[in-house]
Amino acid sequence: MAKRFAGAKVNWASILERFPTKEEEQLAKLAKIRKAHETFIRRVAALPEKPPAIDWTAYKNKIPAAFVDSIKQKYEAIQIPYPKSNVDDAINAKEQEMASKVTKAREDGKATIKKLEDKLAQLELLMPSEKMTIQEAIQTDPKCGVNVAYPTPTPHDDQETNRAWRIYIDRKDKGLPAERPQG
Repeated sequence: MAKRFAGAKVNWASILERFPTKEEEQLAKLAKIRKAHETFIRRVAALPEKPPAIDWTAYKNKIPAAFVDSIKQKYEAIQIPYPKSNVDDAINAKEQEMASKVTKAREDGKATIKKLEDKLAQLELLMPSEKMTIQEAIQTDPKCGVNVAYPTPTPHDDQETNRAWRIYIDRKDKGLPAERPQG
């Protein structure tokens, strides 16, 4: 009997995973469908695989043989076709559509991850912002901060500090090696 139902397994976990909503009412309907399905499967499994054979000789002893032979011939000629599914194509088409959407979403996600990893790699190569001067920060990202050509560190009125920084900035602008002043 088990071989009769080998292809009739329902993956309820997969159905629940793809279920459009998790509302109690909808989940109760799904549970009711599952229970009805399992009841049906148990009832069918309880039946024998083949119907019991008809004892035609017993009938021939009680009814005229010609009539029994006629009924037997008609009974054996009956062919009950298994109904064809009229929704398989629609289900397969929807499944293909969903699979292509999932594939596209995965590819888009991978592309986004790649872009973000590249951006992160660029950011890791930069000097930490705590160690940058305002000018270096503006050169790194022109959109950040106030666009001041030659910023000075605080206190802005300390002439010696301003002089050291101006020398440093001038050398950096010319592409010459320069040691960053302290303070």
